[in-house]
Amino acid sequence: MKKKTILIAGGGHSEIPLVKAGKRLGYRVIVSGNDRNGLAIEIADDYKPADYSIPAQIKQIAIDEKVDALCAGCNDFSAISSSIVASDLGLPGFDAPSTTLTLHHKDKFREFARSVGIRVPESRVVNSTNTALDFFIKNGEQPIILKPVDMTGGKGISVIKNRDDISGALNTAIQTSRSGRVILEQYINGTNHGVTCIVKNKKVVFCFSDVEHYGVNRFLVGGATGPYGVSDEVEQSIRHDAALMCNSLNLVDGLLHFQIKVHKGTAYIIEVCRRPPGDLYPELVRLSTGIDYPSELVNACLQTCSSNLGDYADARFVTRHCIMGTSNGHFQNIEIGKYAKSRLIESLIWSKRNDAVSSFLTHKFGILFIEHDSLADARHHGSLISEYVKPRIKND
Repeated sequence: MKKKTILIAGGGHSEIPLVKAGKRLGYRVIVSGNDRNGLAIEIADDYKPADYSIPAQIKQIAIDEKVDALCAGCNDFSAISSSIVASDLGLPGFDAPSTTLTLHHKDKFREFARSVGIRVPESRVVNSTNTALDFFIKNGEQPIILKPVDMTGGKGISVIKNRDDISGALNTAIQTSRSGRVILEQYINGTNHGVTCIVKNKKVVFCFSDVEHYGVNRFLVGGATGPYGVSDEVEQSIRHDAALMCNSLNLVDGLLHFQIKVHKGTAYIIEVCRRPPGDLYPELVRLSTGIDYPSELVNACLQTCSSNLGDYADARFVTRHCIMGTSNGHFQNIEIGKYAKSRLIESLIWSKRNDAVSSFLTHKFGILFIEHDSLADARHHGSLISEYVKPRIKND
């Protein structure tokens, strides 16, 4: 019997858990992307070069390879392209393209959220210094945050604290955005969390939360520790919002992932997506809960995800840590302290000695998974892993 074929619209390190899951489930797995050195290519059954932000390129691969399903990679552009192609070819596992845009473009999502009563920061689409200044003044000249509507990973984001910050930040955001659209929103002080759900028949059947960690780049998630971080009340509010979104937008079964901020016990949804979080996040969920979350993500592409994943009573407290430095130069090695070394359970290091580092705010050398002995240890040590794991950089 011929294996079913799935096409993953991405081929970097972030897609490795998806490739492994697809092969574990018995599928022929094809990956794509522009980077011919992508780490997922090494373990996939085949690689087809393509720009996954261009739907026509992904569509042609899907037709040529007679794929049974598409799986979005860990990127919003991949999710949007995959939704368009799935709609064109009648493939399962994706919402309508208009719905995908509603969820993945920040301006559209905030407009939708407010229309159904989901709590998000106050925001406004801006296209000039004057409209940005007007929002800043109406916000009482308190800090506001400026974002491209269509980018992730902290790209083009600035916090505006005074009027003089506006013009330069606005230009940066507009130039970073592929669509040239940006929003300003109220800056919420609070704790940062990821909450990832699997939904089936418009109900949440699995929920996992974490505490996010940030390093030198305060807009780029550098790690996460789970499963803990949000109160039962906050989790219930996110479950309620997830169900509301499912019913309002008629969402198909599968992943629904949130980034939230919690301020004085109230959760604000900052981002939402229907594609896997990057930097091996699916592996964090699997290691923490014992549930094969990566396989559930792949199964969702064929609309065969489990109906009741249940609780994970034997949870392990695990930190996923992205190894990043504090300066440009050339990579030498990684020094791992005693606490992290003694509790290291999995790692992926891709940097090699003397590799150039030209943008340390986004450059990653690898990812570690560290298990803590208790919740108390996770709370204390999770955010300190960057102090225990130090890449050595030779400055030019």
